[in-house]
Amino acid sequence: MASVLVTGPAGTLGSALIPKLVARGHDVRVLAHATAVDCLPPVQVVSGDVREGTGLLEAVAGVDAVIHAATSPFRRAKATEVEGTRQALLAADSVNAHFIYPSIVGVDQLSGTYYEAKWAAEQIVQTTKRWTIQRGTQFHPMLDRMLSHYLFPTTSRMAFQPLDVGEFADQLIALVEEAPAGRAEDFGGPELLPLREIVAARKAATKKHTVLVRLPPVGPLRALDAGRQLCPDHAHGQITWQQWLESIVALSGEPEG
Repeated sequence: MASVLVTGPAGTLGSALIPKLVARGHDVRVLAHATAVDCLPPVQVVSGDVREGTGLLEAVAGVDAVIHAATSPFRRAKATEVEGTRQALLAADSVNAHFIYPSIVGVDQLSGTYYEAKWAAEQIVQTTKRWTIQRGTQFHPMLDRMLSHYLFPTTSRMAFQPLDVGEFADQLIALVEEAPAGRAEDFGGPELLPLREIVAARKAATKKHTVLVRLPPVGPLRALDAGRQLCPDHAHGQITWQQWLESIVALSGEPEG
């Protein structure tokens, strides 16, 4: 059993991690913007902010590992990923904790503010003594949110490898229970799907429609068209895009219009 700090407890990954860590018997602490974050005992909540570094020293006191799940894909990406990671890493180093950083497959080859910030954060992580970077492919909810825009750019070969966030959380917890691994083996979803198939399955299951706009593979689209975001040789996940769609429809009671 380990004592584990999770940053970003309200996010997609953080909220998946916490109950799984508790179920595995670990002592769990979270760093949250407000102590009112939805975590029940035995989870300990420390108020703080990774970007400002507030609360971190209190949060890391006595912990064995830090899972730095705090992230911000859509706003303040650089501040959260770069400065937030630097602050969290300094705190983890002060107690010699194993620092586990969830990242993205191909982040060193993809263009865009968020990817570039994640790549910069990876390089900061590698300057410490006890670290593991675990890259994963695209979480189901993230893909769903991306496709919530009515128009979405694509190329002739654009594909994704949808991954269940719970399965990725299980992988991070396995890393807590092991020695620091440096760059861990990539962790991808069970199947590579052309974007047009992802969109079609989403429409059939939820009635949500996205219009794909075909563009040439130039600029930021070039790496996506080339599949830099994929890891077909590391398809460790089991829950498919279709299964995830069916699960959210079941939870809602009926397809959404």
